[in-house]
Amino acid sequence: MRKLWLKYLCNMAIILVIVLLRVYITKLSKSYFNETFHMNLYLLSAIVLINVLLGSLLGLEYLVKEIRSEGTWKINFPKFILLGLPSLYCSIGIFSIYFPNKFLLYFFTKPLWSLLTYDVNILSLFQLMFGYIVVTSFYKESKVS
Repeated sequence: MRKLWLKYLCNMAIILVIVLLRVYITKLSKSYFNETFHMNLYLLSAIVLINVLLGSLLGLEYLVKEIRSEGTWKINFPKFILLGLPSLYCSIGIFSIYFPNKFLLYFFTKPLWSLLTYDVNILSLFQLMFGYIVVTSFYKESKVS
């Protein structure tokens, strides 16, 4: 029982460090934007990757159980395609806001407009979902004879 408490305490510590890193990068990004009136592509990419990483960490316990089990690796394609790809689509829609061009505008911004008019930060939820869905889409199938 003590190991379980320690495991979850370590998980929480890692998540807290990653969240603090995201807060720091977000502050850097905002100060850069306030000075230059342009969004830094690298900082924005780092924020997106951190959100996906957080989602992946939430599904990590499932992946560890699958790694320990016997069998061959499979991908849950319906889950990956019907949940993962739309969440990826919404995840990278943030780039169409700060780096507009005609392709991004019509491919990402127009379809996501109803989400973006209320809150741009809703896209962070899709980034978390994408990380979680990708990690939990892999499983091992054991052969029963």
